[in-house]
Amino acid sequence: MQTEQLQLVENTMEKTSFLKKLSNGDISLGYTFWLYGCLIRILVNSLSALLAMGILAILDYKPLSYMLAFVIILPALIYNIVALVAIWRSATKHTGFILWGILAKCIVVLNVIIYAYYIVGGSILPSNSVQSSIYYQDNMNNMYYQTPIQPQSYNTGEYALDNLIAQSNFPAMADKITQINSIEKGTKKYTYDYTILYTSVKDIDVVYFQNTLQQQILWKACNTLHTKEVMEQGYQLIHDVKDGWDVPITKIVVSISSCSDPSNSI
Repeated sequence: MQTEQLQLVENTMEKTSFLKKLSNGDISLGYTFWLYGCLIRILVNSLSALLAMGILAILDYKPLSYMLAFVIILPALIYNIVALVAIWRSATKHTGFILWGILAKCIVVLNVIIYAYYIVGGSILPSNSVQSSIYYQDNMNNMYYQTPIQPQSYNTGEYALDNLIAQSNFPAMADKITQINSIEKGTKKYTYDYTILYTSVKDIDVVYFQNTLQQQILWKACNTLHTKEVMEQGYQLIHDVKDGWDVPITKIVVSISSCSDPSNSI
């Protein structure tokens, strides 16, 4: 029994010693770079990405799925940090051809820049922001501009819109990256608040984005019975759009006067 415990302690110390050597850069540069910095990193990143995307798909991209996906990806992120630190320190201690150490450090710096871009101003998942917003708008039109089927004869205008909001659960995903946060009724206004997830305003042509989105919102609002009746009662339909970091992208306001443009008629 004591022998087994002693062996377990020795094995644990050996593993700890190895990890310490790796993180301190005490393992050769070639071994560290190609095995731990390339091969194992590719395997770890690929596996975590597949698992995370699987969770997102299975849970239909609901908010909880992103939390679980992050939990899955977190160990891979930690490993990437350890691997890059190990490469940098091993390159510093490299006594062979000096160019290999320089190139290894350049690759580490490039990786750090890429990670910083994704975290600070980029998008974790690549996407076409304008196309996704149009797709989102189509889904939003189906959810909130269609006339609900109800037996009441007064099911138009303000009542119809209030009924749709009451039957909805927010936040709601309109597609894989666009989320309706809320629809709130105020004094003579309805405010639609939605977010384009994993997208930064820095990556969007805001003018083109706003013009494209405004045309779709305006046409639907002016040519759908209950939304037009709501606007005829003096209400405004306000659409606030934010990026994945809660930075405003645009605000589109539609009122009955907006429907006077002949291009918005049926």
